[in-house]
Amino acid sequence: MRRRPKSKLGLDFLLFVGLTNRDSNRKLRPNMLHALALLVAALLAVVFYIQLKKNAKINKYLEHIPGPKPLPIVGNSYNIIRNPKGVLLYFAENVKKYGTVSRYWIGRTLYVFLNDPRDFEILLKDTKNIRKSRTYDFIIPWLGTGLVTSTGDHWHKHRKLITPAFHFNILEKFVEVFNERGKVLIDILKKKANGEIFDVFPIITMYTLDAITETSMGLKMNLQDETVSPYVDALNNIQRGSQRRTWNVFLQPDFIFRRTSVGKQFYKSIEFINSYCMKVIDEKTRALEVAETKPETTTDDFGRKKRMAFLDLLITNRKNGFTVTDMLDEVNTFMFAGHDTTSSAISFALYALSKNADVQERLYDEIVSLFGTDERDLTYSDLQSTVYLDQVVKESLRLFPPVATYSRLIEHDLKLTNVTIPAGTSLACFAYMLHRNPEHFPEPEVFDPERFNAENTAKRHPFAYAPFSAGPRNCIGQRYAILEIKLTLIEILKNFKILPGKDIDNIQSYIILTAPDGINIRLQQRPLN
Repeated sequence: MRRRPKSKLGLDFLLFVGLTNRDSNRKLRPNMLHALALLVAALLAVVFYIQLKKNAKINKYLEHIPGPKPLPIVGNSYNIIRNPKGVLLYFAENVKKYGTVSRYWIGRTLYVFLNDPRDFEILLKDTKNIRKSRTYDFIIPWLGTGLVTSTGDHWHKHRKLITPAFHFNILEKFVEVFNERGKVLIDILKKKANGEIFDVFPIITMYTLDAITETSMGLKMNLQDETVSPYVDALNNIQRGSQRRTWNVFLQPDFIFRRTSVGKQFYKSIEFINSYCMKVIDEKTRALEVAETKPETTTDDFGRKKRMAFLDLLITNRKNGFTVTDMLDEVNTFMFAGHDTTSSAISFALYALSKNADVQERLYDEIVSLFGTDERDLTYSDLQSTVYLDQVVKESLRLFPPVATYSRLIEHDLKLTNVTIPAGTSLACFAYMLHRNPEHFPEPEVFDPERFNAENTAKRHPFAYAPFSAGPRNCIGQRYAILEIKLTLIEILKNFKILPGKDIDNIQSYIILTAPDGINIRLQQRPLN
């Protein structure tokens, strides 16, 4: 069973003793209840006194940083969860109100949100403060100590062992998967190319899940043939549950969260996903054991070496101390990070192109000039030859970064541009608003790929754009993601004109950026040349 995050205040124990301890045959005597109540009150008083002392120290450092006034105990949690526009836009509106640095108390945890590229650079280049913030504690029951959540020696070891999985020789093989799965996607989209509005996100999700299942696990699942996926449903339950828990201080103690309907669904979904992944790990482990004794099983019917999946690499690292739990953590991490982020990026890029016909036609012209209109498979080198497509992808990721916020727990005091952040503070890199900083991106809501031509890029601060983070904890799979995004857009544009559907009025971040009301477009099939 997945490990449970510990409560730093010991509230789980206090609540358990104070609220649920009862004898089925007799009631506790009044004097015992009175003594227990006094004990609980005394312990809580000590805890809150310690917290007040800690907060006083932090406030002394950060008293001049603006932010909304916190309420006692809950901090700004109440305002966040009650905001009718949702969590993402709550913080976005406050950045506009308070500027490039703002602070928020979530119960006893202080978050400082950053929106200045100079501060991004200081934090992301720092090699001491690489631990993820408490926000990530709430996905540890799911992702364990995979690359996203781990730190210290464990993270360094896994990062070093996993990096070879993204060598260009392996990425070349992954492009073959994108071509194969992409053909299925185009056939599905052709059925939608009747001018009617439809939500493209679920279709793209099944396509990217199909691709990551094959590249990470070595399994051809043909998931695009399905209209629903229990795996995707489980992922959605986990993401929404962890996001609610992050900002709702009352759901943070695990003792309480497990007894709520959202908590029960959260852990039930984790059990389903773990069971699914463990079955695959067992099957692949047995297959590799056979391959070690029968070398002929490592080639296909044409004598070519079979593609090595990410899981194959993990299993072969057993000699380096990789345990089954390590494998499960990393497979869960890459299954999630490798499909949900690219689903978001591709879907929002299609939406942006649907709203900007001039950009779309210029991009189509580049695609035809480079690759023609035939149905040949694209190669890794093909995807390195584009120029305007790269600008379009970067501009889409600027406006719609799949990970809108990523954060660090400051363990060593850190001097930013205009303030020193004391240890114990969580620093949130708010990429969604960094990319909308008008000082670096004039008219930030306008979709303009020319922002990323060579001249404009050279003039801009290098950390004004950071959709994949940066520094030692940058996204290890960003090249994988960019390849998949580019190939998918090429194939879709070769076959269809993307027309506007409905405007996105509701945008949220449930770990990954999404539009709860759908990413709606229309398609018109291009005539065959």
